[in-house]
Amino acid sequence: MTGFTAFLSIVLGDAALREELRQAPDLPRLFALAIVRGRERGIELSVEELQAMVNLNHRSWLERWTDR
Repeated sequence: MTGFTAFLSIVLGDAALREELRQAPDLPRLFALAIVRGRERGIELSVEELQAMVNLNHRSWLERWTDR
């Protein structure tokens, strides 16, 4: 399980953490907060890993919309 997958599992089960992450005003601050909150829970995340997930999801979203 990757750090992101482990962290996502925690986030999905913690409404307060989800709301805290939603309050981040931009991606750099979201990434910084996720890294801190992950570390507090014994999960190591990196900016590169988080950016890769954003890129993957963005590409997936674009592909869905351009296939129409």
